Parts: sequence; C-alpha cells; structure tokens
Amino acid sequence: MVHGSALPVQGQGMILEKTLRKAWNPGYLSGVALLLAAYMVTAKLGLLMDAVGGVATTVWPPAGIALAALTLFGYRLWPGIAAGAFLINVSAGVPALAAAGMALGNTLEALLGSYLLQRFTGGFGKSPDTIRKVIGLVVLAAGLSTTVSATLGVASGYLAGVIPAPSLGRAWQTWWLGDALGDLVVAPLLFAWLGAHRMRPSLRSLGEAALMAAALGGVSLIAFGGLLLSDQRTGFQPYVVFPFLIWAALRFPRHGTATAVFAVASIAVAMTVRGKGPFYAVSLNESLLLLQAFMAITAVTMLVLSADVMQRQRAENSLRGAQEDLERRVTERTSQLSQANRVLAEEIVERKQAEKMLRDLSTRLLRIQDEERQRVARELHDSTAQSLTALSLNLSVAARSKESMSPASRAALDESVSLAQLCSQEIRSMSYLLHPPLLKEVGLPAALKWCAAGFSQRSGISVDLDMPEDFGRLPLEVENALFRIVQECLNNVQRHSGSPTARIELQRRARWVGLKVLDDGRGMPEGILSDQSGVQSLGVGLLGMRERVRQLGGQIRIVPGAGATIQVDIPVAVEVS
Repeated sequence: MVHGSALPVQGQGMILEKTLRKAWNPGYLSGVALLLAAYMVTAKLGLLMDAVGGVATTVWPPAGIALAALTLFGYRLWPGIAAGAFLINVSAGVPALAAAGMALGNTLEALLGSYLLQRFTGGFGKSPDTIRKVIGLVVLAAGLSTTVSATLGVASGYLAGVIPAPSLGRAWQTWWLGDALGDLVVAPLLFAWLGAHRMRPSLRSLGEAALMAAALGGVSLIAFGGLLLSDQRTGFQPYVVFPFLIWAALRFPRHGTATAVFAVASIAVAMTVRGKGPFYAVSLNESLLLLQAFMAITAVTMLVLSADVMQRQRAENSLRGAQEDLERRVTERTSQLSQANRVLAEEIVERKQAEKMLRDLSTRLLRIQDEERQRVARELHDSTAQSLTALSLNLSVAARSKESMSPASRAALDESVSLAQLCSQEIRSMSYLLHPPLLKEVGLPAALKWCAAGFSQRSGISVDLDMPEDFGRLPLEVENALFRIVQECLNNVQRHSGSPTARIELQRRARWVGLKVLDDGRGMPEGILSDQSGVQSLGVGLLGMRERVRQLGGQIRIVPGAGATIQVDIPVAVEVS
C-alpha cells in the first residue's frame, strides 16, 4: 500500500527534476544574462538622451534587441527583458512598484510583437525578407505592440509621480516613437546578422562593401555633422544619404540595408546630441523627435526596397534554376541520342521538342516580366504612392500649426512637404513607365507621345515622333510589344549610342504595321538580330525585342546606314477601331 502510493510521488519528482534542470541549463542562463546586459547597456545610453521624466526617451534600442531576441531564440528569454527593464528604471530613480509596471510593459511589448510577427506574416522566420514581413514589422511590431509599453510605462510613471500630468502626452509620444525606432532600426540589424543566413562574400563584394561603408559614413557626417558646409540647417542635407542607402539595398539587401540604416541613425543621433545637423532645434527632445520621424520614414523605405530586391532575386534564381535544369536535361538527352545513329530520327524530334520548350520558356519569361512590371507598378501606385499621399496630407495638417514651431522645424516641415510631393511624382512616373495606363485606355500613339516626352525630359536626348494622325487602335498584344520595343530602343540610345537625337516612325497599312527607330550614334552590326545570331552576341534587351516580334509573326532587322536603325514589321489581321 505504501509502496504503491510512492510511485506517483517518484514520478512527480522526476518531472520536477527535469524542469529544474532545463530551467537552470547553463546555455539558457547565459542567454538570459547576455540579453539582460545588452538591454541595460543600451537602455542606459537611451536615457541619456533628454528623457521625459527621466524614463521616456526617443532613442530606445532595447525595444529592438528584445523583439529580435524573442523572435530569433524563443519566448523563454523574457526574464532577461523583465529584469533589465526593472533594474534600469530603478537605477533611474523610479520607485520599485512603478519600475515593475514599466518592466511589465516592456516585456509584454516584446512578447506581443514577436507573436504577431510569427502569427500574421506567414511565418516571420529569421529576417524581414518579403514585403509582407516588412509590413508586419512596421504595423504589428513597431506600430501596435509598442503602444502596450508606452501606455503601461507612462501610466506607471504618472501614478508614481515620476511623470507630471502636463507631460503625459509628450511622454507617451516620446516613449512610443523611441520603441518604434528600436524595432525599425535595431531589430532588422540583429535579424540580418544573427539569423540563419550567413554571408559568403567574394573579395570584390568585400571591396564594394568597404567603399560603400566609407562613402556612407562620410556623407552621413557631412549631412548630420555640418562638415564642409557653412549652413548646418540646409534642408536637403539629410536626403544626401538616400543614394548610398539605395546602393546598400540593391547590392547587399539582406545585410547591407539594415547595417547602413543603423549606421546613419547612429551618426545622426550622435551629431544631433552634440547640437549639430539639420534637425537640431531648441531642445534635445524636440530635435530627436524630428530626427526619429525622418529615420522612421527612411528605415521603412529601405526595408521595403530591400525586401522587394530579395523577392526578385529569389524569383530570378528560381527561373534560372528551371532554365538550367531544362538545358541540362536537353543536353543529356541530345548526347545520348547522338551516340546512336539508328535513332537519328528520334534525336531530331527530341531537338525540335527541346527548341519548342525553350521558346515556350522564353515566351513565359516575357509574360512573367510584363506581369511583374504590372504588379510592381500597381504596388507603387496603390501602396507606396498612397502612403506618400497620406504623408503629404498629414504634413499639410501639421503645417496648419507651424506658426507655433521653431524656425528650423518650420523649414524642415516645408521641406518635407516638398520632398513628399516630389517622391510622389517620381513614384507615379516610375509606375507609368513600368505599366503605362495610356497604352490600354487610349492607345499606342498617345502612349508613345508620353514615352518620348518623358524620355527627352529625363535624358536630354531630343526625340522626334512621326506617325499618322488617324493611326487608330491595334490589338493590345501588338501595341504592348511595339511600346516595349520603343522603350528598349530609347534605353539603348541613351546607354550605348551616344546620339543626341532619336527618331520614331510609325506606319499603318491594311494588314501590317511598321515601326522604325533611328539615331545618329555608333550603330550596330546589320545581322545581329537575325535568327542565326547566338545568344552570346545579344544583350537581354535585344533578345527580348526579337522574341516579342517572333511571337507576333513579325520581322525585326537592322537597316544599314549611318547610326542605328531598327525596323520592325508586324502583320495585323484585324483592325481595331
């Protein structure tokens, strides 16, 4: 009886022993300790930045560290966040009960942000490498979860008498913005370098990265430190870093973007704290608020761009792998068939089938390219352009009360309004270049006029357009092919020809349409576009033009003479009125 009742007690003891052994695992404890130390060190730096009530600051890297730690290594590290937040607040003079409330808010923020990322972004994984994940990081983590910490922290500070009632609004805004910037600037940096992906750079990539880092650092010091500039309040200064951030996003999207944004933010904060740069205002808190608003827009823009680049790279790698696999299988089959003369007829059939598959793949690649252009144009128009429009409206609302702002703040606000409008115009132009709505709605003549005018404005190359007034409509696939060919020809004129002028001639007959693009530049070999020309002798643009014309049953050739003249003839069976 006694022996039988001892078995459950023994089992419970084994379970308790396993639980304690897991909880006191040296690896786990070292992880918690490391998180605690990182949290307290970075929090101490943040509290030096003119914190409201000594606890609410616009620079709060621990929020990003906590979010990255729980997302990458699991929720079980939360004690490091709670202990670090409690100890740093107590050391700042906050009563223990209020410090516990603030620590609760900081811990819940990290747990909620990590959970929302994993739950609603299709599996966040180890880095924000898709636009959906970036939107989740911005909206769910930086936008939503940070309100928990800001609300609990400010409420605890108010109840303890640390934050006075008149400062509640400013304290909440400062607390929320500091945590949000931590999620947008620090967390992506940790995702990039502590995630599963590892870099295997070549010497050339390392050299390019070093050059980019040096250039970005120098430009950041000039922009935010007033170096080599007599007027530190010049409105365009902060935006000179954008070309270098775009460089990082395009060439090193996974590691370079987050690192570059973090570096710019660090330099900008350091210079602003020292009373330098375009964002320095009357008080340090106001200066950092303006700076962090700028850095938030910068971080979101670069994260979206780098995610789009990584998505494109994965799509290109997938297509390249499919093409290589197809070519490999064709080569193997051809080699096997070539060894047996008795199956020569079967080899010829296989070769024709392979050629058809390659043509179908080429057709599919062009279709995917057009669809991708349309998708990106739609995203730019429907998402990014709308966001910029909303930003412009918000800035217009803020402008109504600019009389109460400092001169530097009013100048920054006016400059931000102008830059937001400029960005909106550039994104709209880019969207139209990728997928011109005029082509479908009005027709080829209007789209070509718009394309020629825009190209002349951007490149400085004069474009003469000659076509009948009553040209009419063509089948949509013919109009799209002719428009893309004109775009590619004009791009080649700008990149390779060196000609100051270009001419587009469009002719319409009963059963065919002719297109001719001429320039006075270096010219091209006459037979380069023939079917006998190898893929190695053609660029991607010329291959695309030849493939589009081939799909429509037309002809494309180089007309001999001065400069380069590309002649395209496409049959049109039915006239579209």
